[in-house]
Amino acid sequence: TPVVFKQLYFDRYPQYQETEPYTMAAYDVESDMFSERQEVMMASVTFKDKAYFAARRGWYEEPDDETILRKLKEAETTHLKEILDERGCTVQYELFDNEGEVVAACVGKFHEWQPDWVTSWNATYDMEKNEEALLFNHIDPAKVYCDPSIPDEYKYYKLDKGRTHKEKENGDKQSLEPQEKFPTVRTMASWQWADAMSFYAIKRAPKGKLDSYKLEAIAQKEKVPGKMHPTEGSEYPPNT
Repeated sequence: TPVVFKQLYFDRYPQYQETEPYTMAAYDVESDMFSERQEVMMASVTFKDKAYFAARRGWYEEPDDETILRKLKEAETTHLKEILDERGCTVQYELFDNEGEVVAACVGKFHEWQPDWVTSWNATYDMEKNEEALLFNHIDPAKVYCDPSIPDEYKYYKLDKGRTHKEKENGDKQSLEPQEKFPTVRTMASWQWADAMSFYAIKRAPKGKLDSYKLEAIAQKEKVPGKMHPTEGSEYPPNT
């Protein structure tokens, strides 16, 4: 990908890395924990002053798209206005019939906005749910993930889940924890998808292993804002 060439350029001309830094987007998937398949119900992409939110219209109880979109905008004003105003960020909302269309639309934003990196926390989950959503709805992942300029005969996709085990000196194999795996998506695109959790853990490995690499735990450790906990939905168990 172009990210590789940019890194080679930085390696050769490190004096330019600060003036032409990497650009980074964030991607997150949410699935329906009350469904048997736990399929994707919504996903979002953020990049600089833009955010994109895609969701399955069938997940909502509202009778029509107009009502759903109006309530999403109302929730944005209630819960996110201060953060969005601080970033000068605008949010685009779209509704789709199935999870495959949700995923395809979000990856389409990767192509449109062209960040150097797309990051997710515990990206294995997001990568696997994306693949599952596309395949279940008979959508070819290669055609979604490859840049639209790539001819169909050259389009390629592979989910590489990273290392799964490490071998001890006595030959025994030990399963790796999620933050140790570093999964990637291999495809022909202008961006590279990376697991921010794996990067965080590996970069800080010399300082010793942490008790938890959950996003909320790391946010508290780094003293930055973590997940929001609005009163709506408080009757449900955590993380559902």
